[in-house]
Amino acid sequence: MDLARRRVRRRLAQAAGIPVAVLSAIFALLIPLGFVSSSFSVLDPATYEGLKAGEPRDDLRSRLPVFTRDGPPDGAPAAPRGQDCVYYTMKTDSARAYRLCFARDRLVSKTVVPTP
Repeated sequence: MDLARRRVRRRLAQAAGIPVAVLSAIFALLIPLGFVSSSFSVLDPATYEGLKAGEPRDDLRSRLPVFTRDGPPDGAPAAPRGQDCVYYTMKTDSARAYRLCFARDRLVSKTVVPTP
């Protein structure tokens, strides 16, 4: 009887411990990944100023950060209809972002969102 109780306790501990260990490992991987992706989505102000409407997207790729933000900052206006917009982090203000909008693979607008 004592042996059976120990086995049950061990299996209960395993049943609870394994999911906790897996979730801990997932979070341990996601936290650094989130930091890395956010730091690689920062667009330099001088680069932003140098972007010109009409430039092909392919020509801009080498000047833009590797990653974009996950989405627009809170309070940003909706993207213009028919345009594909991407967002980049600003060095000095995490509440705002650079928004670059493309139509037919050409830069059609660049703005800072949300506007104060």
